[in-house]
Amino acid sequence: MAMAEDTPYSRACGELGVALRDLRRQAGMPSMDRIIKWGARAMPGTSVMAKGPVSEVLAGKRAPQTIDRLLWLVRALMAFEDGHEVDPPSRRDPALDPWRERWNTLQDARQAQRTPTSSSSSPPRDHLSPSGSLAQRPHRQDREPPVLKALRSSVEPDLPLAMRVLLARRNQNPIYLATTHCDDLIVAISFSTVDDLLVIALSDGDVLGCDVEKLEIVQRFNLNPQKRRSGNVTHFTFSENGRRFACTRMADPLTTWCRDEQSNEYQVSLTLGSPLSVAGRPPREELLSISDNGTVISGAASSGIRLALPGDNADMYVPADLSVTERRRDKLTALTISSDAQMVAWAKGDRVSVASVRDINVNPSAFTPTFEAPCRTGQVNSLQFNQGGKILACAGWEGVEILDFSDPNRPKHAVLGEANTHSVAFSLNGNLACVDRSGVSVFSLSDRRLVYRKKIGDVASVAFSLDSSILAVARPREVEFWS
Repeated sequence: MAMAEDTPYSRACGELGVALRDLRRQAGMPSMDRIIKWGARAMPGTSVMAKGPVSEVLAGKRAPQTIDRLLWLVRALMAFEDGHEVDPPSRRDPALDPWRERWNTLQDARQAQRTPTSSSSSPPRDHLSPSGSLAQRPHRQDREPPVLKALRSSVEPDLPLAMRVLLARRNQNPIYLATTHCDDLIVAISFSTVDDLLVIALSDGDVLGCDVEKLEIVQRFNLNPQKRRSGNVTHFTFSENGRRFACTRMADPLTTWCRDEQSNEYQVSLTLGSPLSVAGRPPREELLSISDNGTVISGAASSGIRLALPGDNADMYVPADLSVTERRRDKLTALTISSDAQMVAWAKGDRVSVASVRDINVNPSAFTPTFEAPCRTGQVNSLQFNQGGKILACAGWEGVEILDFSDPNRPKHAVLGEANTHSVAFSLNGNLACVDRSGVSVFSLSDRRLVYRKKIGDVASVAFSLDSSILAVARPREVEFWS
């Protein structure tokens, strides 16, 4: 009989099986059928496991397919005391935290097993372009951001763990670092300048702070504990610096939140009235963007755009309806505001418009856009300004069009990326990450070169760390960290 291969992942599965068997003994050794039957009745849903997979997991032969199924099995075992059925713990019970750590260990072992180890003497592999041809490999000095060079030469011992890993393996850049898992669907991510956390917004109304050095969730903020509803948050957006965000809820008005530096809590800074509506259509916000100072632009595909400008008092806002957009039949498909709150852009189908916030504020119903033209990539799915507000990325059906407004009289353009791109993110060192249905691409804006391409499914959004050394990739219930 052939022996099972001894790998880090197989050992992690064996350790998980031992821990689950111990948990079953503490529960009074209920039968497998009782565990599954009671678990399915007390916790119905898609995470319910069948008898065969449960037996294999307990035997240490494999791991559950998802963290949801692992936590379901753990809660099903915890739903017994001395063999008697009791209510299972909630998904947020602190007793489940060690099992989330076990899942992280499993994923790290699985990733290590999948990543081939190359000899230090062998030359690094060239990156492949989407077509399969070799892309020009960047020179060594170009691959290391200037910020990291300065850090490496001065305070390398104090660098966060993820950045030390990056420096140690920079010849294989970019690389996978780790994964952080969440209990609910991820709708938005951003790196915060307040405390260098990766801030993660979940569909149930929680905002999580993930410490990039520890690679674990260290802070949790609930948007509204008194009015919590399943699937409450429908749309969510962060400002560039991660200190503010705007969100909409089912049948609730648009609300913006600001991170208080003293208490480290998010406080409500604005609640707008009823959203715009047209006859025969329910009023609702569908598109959101917020600047670093709290200026909010929002819109609905069926009605139009409105802009909320901060007044003299940080909590005083003056909404201005952009009724000019309602004179067109085209529906809004994307909008954004620059981080400095100077420019806004929106798309109606394949037509992109750019306007000054000042011009809109002076005459919201009759302003003239500074730029208006069809997008070369077809219908626009997403818009994003870079940090300086001079470059606009228009993600669409046929890729990403880059509009450079450094010279307002002669805008430059280029088309990058793959078809069906739905999310983009700029880094401070001049890179652009593009998310499409089949993967993530990273481009250098200086020469339009493809730096990296990885095929990966179900990516919702991406975000660069403050020094551009780490790319956070958000999937339905997990965030991967890449260098």
